Amino acid sequence: MSKYFLLTGFVLVLAGCRGDKDKNNTAEQEKAAETTEQAEEVKVPEFWQFGETEQEELAAWEQYTAFSTAIKDYAAEEEGDLLMQIDNILEKEKELSDSGFPQKFNHPSVKSRLSVVNTFLLQTRLEAPEPVTDAFRLRQKFRILVAFYNLERQLDERMATNLADEYLDETANIPLGKRDTLYQDSISQEKVDTMNTVK
Repeated sequence: MSKYFLLTGFVLVLAGCRGDKDKNNTAEQEKAAETTEQAEEVKVPEFWQFGETEQEELAAWEQYTAFSTAIKDYAAEEEGDLLMQIDNILEKEKELSDSGFPQKFNHPSVKSRLSVVNTFLLQTRLEAPEPVTDAFRLRQKFRILVAFYNLERQLDERMATNLADEYLDETANIPLGKRDTLYQDSISQEKVDTMNTVK
């Protein structure tokens, strides 16, 4: 009798394990299908198309060229070690941030967009699950490449900007009382101080 109960118990445990295995397989299949759907939905943005003159101007900026190449290699890579790729880009981004920006690109609008790229790179590095899932890889790649696209667009805009016009616009926005004027330039500071004390 006890053998019968033991045999029945063994069969029930075996059936339960098989049911759990089927549930796990179903969950994994659903997850894979969801990841495939996400991959089809996520379209990696194209890179900004610079003109010939702009390409030559950017090619002279070595640190930017190295950073851009690392990003484009990352975009082309569909698999591989994500963390190693991100570390490589972060290294190039640090060299770029520490480099002397050419005058035309030494502007808050460019630096802020580079900072956004850096933020998504760091987020990817710090939040990557172990093992890295396809959904995470695709989501972060999309964010990084959109941020890089915006950086390139801003660089193109800066190259199209005439620095002389920009300086004049900035000067025009300075309140009259703070502008350099002929009156202030023609009177020495001592005379201005004297006039203020007489009042």
